[in-house]
Amino acid sequence: MGMLGQWIKKMNMASRLDTVQSKHNLMIPEQRSLNLFTRNPPRNVPPPPAGTTR
Repeated sequence: MGMLGQWIKKMNMASRLDTVQSKHNLMIPEQRSLNLFTRNPPRNVPPPPAGTTR
């Protein structure tokens, strides 16, 4: 049971980190996309289908 308890604790920590990261990503999606465009501007490239971008 000790190992299982440790594993559950680890999973809880990981999920908490995930939620923090997703909140952070939600707050600055414009900045991230702007950085992507300034780094490599699209040259007549069609936008990727929905679902492939994160």
